[in-house]
Amino acid sequence: MEELKTYAVVDDTFGAAVREARERSRMTQAQLAEEMKYRGFDFHQQTVYRIESGKRKVTVGEALALSELVEVPLDVLAARSEDSLQRRRQTLRFMARQTVQYIEEVAAAAEEAKEKQSELRDSAALLDKITTGTDRAIDGKAESWVEHYRPIFDHPVARHATEGFEDLLWRLDYDWVDDEWKRGPEDGER
Repeated sequence: MEELKTYAVVDDTFGAAVREARERSRMTQAQLAEEMKYRGFDFHQQTVYRIESGKRKVTVGEALALSELVEVPLDVLAARSEDSLQRRRQTLRFMARQTVQYIEEVAAAAEEAKEKQSELRDSAALLDKITTGTDRAIDGKAESWVEHYRPIFDHPVARHATEGFEDLLWRLDYDWVDDEWKRGPEDGER
């Protein structure tokens, strides 16, 4: 009988979990309702309010869509404990995974920008070699292509980003299977 009672708690805690996740996502009830409408559900701001306050239960499809929209796994939203500590731990792990994913994406973009800067520098130098001063009139000034584009390819943002991310990604070497950090600062400096 206690197990059935535990499952009944899900209905009571699901709405509060959705509210917490929605607020963390900086989404209003009206925005969430609009996104649900876009996915084919008959939702209004009042519908979201009723779900969050525990006055309306959700269908499985609605629960899946809500989970996707607030970017929290359904099992976290549906935690069966009234104590939200476990749900918060699961959310924290999910957020850590998501943050590392974003960091890896930004690091990849910075590396690509660094490569593009190098390509731009090489292309400008080549164009300088094959053109004369009059052929190089840029914005009415006779300057080299290298000098014209130097502010772009010499800008340190990509270089600094890739150098910073290399160390950060090493420190954040995460073992997703065991959900534990494989190494970090305590393992010594690189």
